[in-house]
Amino acid sequence: MLRNSVQIPVTQVQIGMFVAALDRSWRDTPFPLQGFRVRDDDEIETLKKACGSVTIDPTHSAPGSFEHLPDLHVTAKKFETLGWLKRLRSRFGRFAEAAGQVAEEREKAGLIPPGVVPTLYGEMKPIEVEIARAEEVYQSTDATLELVTRQVADGEKVNLDRLGGAIENMVESAIANPDALLWVARIRAEDAATYAHGVKVAIYLLQLGRHLGFPPEQLANLGAIGLLLDLGKIKVERDLLLKAGKLTAAEFMRVKQHVELGIRTLEESGEVHPDVRDGIAQHHERLDGSGYPKGLAGSAISIYGLMAGVADSFAALTSLRPYAPPLPAYEALKVLYGQAGTHYHAPLVEQFVQAIGVFPAGSLVELSSGEVATVLAHNRIRRLEPRVLILTDAAKRPIHDPLPLDLLLQPKAADGSDIKIVRGLPSGAYGLDLRQFYFK
Repeated sequence: MLRNSVQIPVTQVQIGMFVAALDRSWRDTPFPLQGFRVRDDDEIETLKKACGSVTIDPTHSAPGSFEHLPDLHVTAKKFETLGWLKRLRSRFGRFAEAAGQVAEEREKAGLIPPGVVPTLYGEMKPIEVEIARAEEVYQSTDATLELVTRQVADGEKVNLDRLGGAIENMVESAIANPDALLWVARIRAEDAATYAHGVKVAIYLLQLGRHLGFPPEQLANLGAIGLLLDLGKIKVERDLLLKAGKLTAAEFMRVKQHVELGIRTLEESGEVHPDVRDGIAQHHERLDGSGYPKGLAGSAISIYGLMAGVADSFAALTSLRPYAPPLPAYEALKVLYGQAGTHYHAPLVEQFVQAIGVFPAGSLVELSSGEVATVLAHNRIRRLEPRVLILTDAAKRPIHDPLPLDLLLQPKAADGSDIKIVRGLPSGAYGLDLRQFYFK
């Protein structure tokens, strides 16, 4: 979110304003672009139907388009990175540990489906130990999903048995150390040829499910949901999925059909577990009833649909798309937090952050020392103090031998101050390519 942005009711939108954000996900509207200048009354009317408020960036708006707004400098909402981290530290910092852990366990217990006995997973394997298997699992799952895609495109039935084998391997690796799979997915995301949205969503769902205590059989269902939730898009015209401009009402209706098309394809291929079906069918439903395809609201959405909605949205926000650049993880989490309680289930958003970390494995971050690092694994108790790998010096020059650093140990900078994360960085910041630092 931009520093000088201002949130206004959609009824105050004028032609020439630059819309920087909505009060709902862009993916649930005809506007695929994250940011656009309003051109005509038709776009204003579309905005009014889609949301109740928008965030305007005056610096990119046409001169005079926002002069009717009183006291712009007073009403502007500032979303400073440091302020965001300060709020998160109050939620996840060391001073809130004891009370936070008790509240967390209570929240987690309330999210386990009725009749399911929670599983307490043991200590995780170090990421250095699990990374080799995670790499093999990722490549195998990616290849399996590519095969499924070809089968659907050719009108064939999906080989659900083969897919089940790939999911079983993902579950085993996620139980051992979910950060390892997430690290591999983050590194491989640099290569568009091997990146698959479904694999990333599956990894996020597995990480969230493990954190909540879902047993392995339920984790397998979550993995299937992630891999298959966009299967129906294969049957949607590719030019619509890649369109950079605003979709027409007819085009948007066509794109939304991918949910039902995916369910139909799976049911034609064999028996689909009810939980998997619910997760796929409901991943675009929203808590306030504004989603699709059925406009379900509140308790009508299953826990699997709620979880899939959070993981799918976060994966989309942090991924490179034809019509929008990826957001850093902390910016994407701002979006989820901003829509918690309306579009997304608020307790699940909280647990999702705790599961993947404010800065997930593979994220680029800047330290208070000025150095740039990538996150290796986040600490389950103090989530703002992960293990990192320092990639540059304070002048942002890459160093020859990256240095591991555990922020939980409160390391000191040259001036004696504690080294902390001050902000997250987008992919490729300072010309860094994480594939150069990949380790096995």
